Amino acid sequence: MAARLSRRLLRTFPRPGHQRCLLCKRSDGEHESFCLGVVEATGSKTDRRRWRATKTNPNTVARDWIHKHPELFSPMDYGRSVTQSAYAVPEWCVAVRVREKCRWHSLIKYLYDNDPWKRERLQKLFTPAEIAWLRRTKRLVHAGAPDLLVYRIRKGAQWAPLFFAEVKGDGDRVRRNPVKFCRYVHRRLRLQTLLVRLHCV
Repeated sequence: MAARLSRRLLRTFPRPGHQRCLLCKRSDGEHESFCLGVVEATGSKTDRRRWRATKTNPNTVARDWIHKHPELFSPMDYGRSVTQSAYAVPEWCVAVRVREKCRWHSLIKYLYDNDPWKRERLQKLFTPAEIAWLRRTKRLVHAGAPDLLVYRIRKGAQWAPLFFAEVKGDGDRVRRNPVKFCRYVHRRLRLQTLLVRLHCV
């Protein structure tokens, strides 16, 4: 499974040159078992500027993405986007790129229990015990969960989680506690975490 995902991602997104992985800290070209690897994606500086103008311009990039990909974002996501700064652009942008290039779905802020739209989808991907474990572990490590939960819907409406994705923009770094969360998730759910580095041009 991991090898197939790696090949698919490699065909779709470029891998960075030989450098230290920000997620598992390996610099020999290999990755720890919880880490699916590192890929690069490209965003738009214009999108970032439009996002910053949310409070003065209702025609935001968030609204455009929600209109184009209603299967990715819940009705509550736009309301949250109005109060979020431009730091949220990378995870939204990568969710859109993954959908358009790989045809996979993504959930952002998927552990928000007050969002019925996301709660319904999460219940199709994990058992109640697994969902409770994810929320409990998030609290115990004092860290946010990875930015995206990537999944696919097979023929016959079978939902299957594929991997988590941690998205970092230019200059961002990965803190220690989120890495602990990724390790725990791999041990319990056997799901790896992909690091996506987004460059805005």
